[in-house]
Order: sequence, then C-alpha cells, then structure tokens
Amino acid sequence: MPFKNQKTWTKWIIFFGLYLLLVISSNYYIASDNQHPENTQKRIPEEKESVLLVYDDPLSETSIFFPDSVYKSITVIHADEKLSINSLISHNELTIHVLGIGVGTTKSIQVTSEHTQSIASLSLIDPIGIPELELLGGSTLNNAFYKTALSVLNIIKKTTPNFGRLQILNESIEFLRTSIQQDASVNRDRISRVELPVFISLSNNSNDTQKAIAEEFYRIVPQSIFWNGRVSEEEGILPLKSFLEAVENKSAITYETALASRITESKKSFDPSGVIQKKGKALLVLMLIIILSTLVSEDLTCIGTGLMIARGIIGFIPGVIACLIGIFVGDILLYLAGRWLASSTLQKA
Repeated sequence: MPFKNQKTWTKWIIFFGLYLLLVISSNYYIASDNQHPENTQKRIPEEKESVLLVYDDPLSETSIFFPDSVYKSITVIHADEKLSINSLISHNELTIHVLGIGVGTTKSIQVTSEHTQSIASLSLIDPIGIPELELLGGSTLNNAFYKTALSVLNIIKKTTPNFGRLQILNESIEFLRTSIQQDASVNRDRISRVELPVFISLSNNSNDTQKAIAEEFYRIVPQSIFWNGRVSEEEGILPLKSFLEAVENKSAITYETALASRITESKKSFDPSGVIQKKGKALLVLMLIIILSTLVSEDLTCIGTGLMIARGIIGFIPGVIACLIGIFVGDILLYLAGRWLASSTLQKA
C-alpha cells in the first residue's frame, strides 16, 4: 500500500511540475511580448483639417463605424497614450470632434468637459454612465462586481498556460480595468454641462439596457441628436457624418439653440420607472452572479438582491430563487467538504 501511494504522489508531482513549467513559460512569453509593442506611428493632422478623435471600447469592433470610403474629409484617429487630445489641441486651427464608444464614452465625456473651448462636438456610441440602468443597478455594486471579476480573470490569466492566445480574456481584462479606472457614474453630471452639439447612437449589437441608457443621455442633453438604426459596413453611421458636417457648417444644434421643452425636460430628476427589468440571457447572468455571490456572503447577497428587486432590476421570484439556490448549494458544499475531511481524518487516525 505505501508503494502504491508513493507512485500516485510521484505522478501528481510530475503533473504539477509540468503544469508549473507551462505557466511560468506562458507568463514569461506574455511579459516579453508586451515589452515589444507594435511601432504604429500615427499621423499628426495638418492645420485646418478635421479630426475625429475616437476613444474605443476594448470589446467593440470599431472599424465598421468609420469606412474609408465615407470618411475621406475627416481624419479618424484612435486615442491612446501616444496620441491624446492635448497633442491635437497644440496644433492650431484643427477642428476636433470627439467620439466615445462603449466604455470609451467615459473618457470622451471627460475630455470634452475639460476642453470645451477646443472641441467642436461630442459623439457617443453605446454610451455608459447611468448606474441605475446598468448591471446591478448602482455604482457601488457595479464597481464591486467589476473588481471581483477582474481579480478572477487575472487569476485565470496567470494560472492558465495560454501564451497570450486567449484574446477574449485579454480584452475582458482591459474592459474591466478601464471600467474601474474611469468612474462612469460621473458621466451624467459631466455631460449635462456640455453645451456643444452632441450625437448619440447605438450599434447593431445594442440591447435594451444600452438603448435605455442612450435615451436617458438624450433626455439630459437637450441639444443632442439620437439615432437608432442599423450600422452599414459600407456606409457606417451616415447620420454621424451628416452631424459632423453640420457642426463644421455651424448649423448643428447647441444648448443655446435647443428647444425650451427639451431644456426643461433635461432638468428633471431621473425617473426610476425607466429601469428595465432583466430578461432572457441578462436575467440568467444576473441570477448566476447572485448564486455565486452567496458563496462569499449570504447576508450581503440577499440584501443586495433585495435592493435590486426594489429598484426593478430583477423580479421578486427570480431574485428569491437565485438566493435560495445559492444558499442551498453553498450549504451542500460545506456539508460535503466536512464529510470528506472528516472521513479522511478518521481514516488517518
């Protein structure tokens, strides 16, 4: 019997050693690859040229929005550490338009609010920043979820020998990191102070929640234009190009020329009845989050679920069922763990 156990332990040690070697090799490969990024030189636009500075979403394919055949008169530049708004402002007589996509809308709104005098317009595609309508229905709960998810994905990335090939994992980590670093909860306050022309649009993959967020931004920005149509691969978002042309022709709507009725509507408080109750896949994902959260803290999860039910984010029955399943599964796992540990301890004794 001792010999048999020794062979088993030897197999496990060899297996763990190979696994550890692969993980170390993978992390070393990823680290060395990150030290040699692609050298992509961006062209600094000439004077008197129109520029569309885009703040991207790591999880979105943005090329469809700006086909070369349509945006010939406007230079589309994707912002990063090398090329930011400050480097463009330093060039005289540039007409700068700012556009944010998804999680990139937070940075685009911040930049626009801080450099209003130097920017001609702001455009948003699938905007974020209405915590009551997003994910768990509040900035605190949302940030807690983002931080937890980021920790889990980082652990998976570090402990999985993927050699940088799991692109969706890297994109998800970047998305969560950006979401945490850029506090989207201030978007509503910042954009309400913007008096420039604003264009709001949805992408082809937008869901009901994203539509509700876009409509709320449209409400609180009286000079904004809201377009909800299909994005064509050949033409992109044609109304966006028309909007940019109107801005340059000085015919776009600003806060000063906005309708009085819309200005009055924009000053009203958020209506909680506009919260969309999760359905379909979104409901299943939220229930799964609740179930997993009960494994960490049953009491806090039940309190949080109660708050979401009160806000209309999740129905009473799905919320209660998710809590019950989580508590039941957690207790069963504790029982099985205790039974297994007890049997192992008694056998050794």
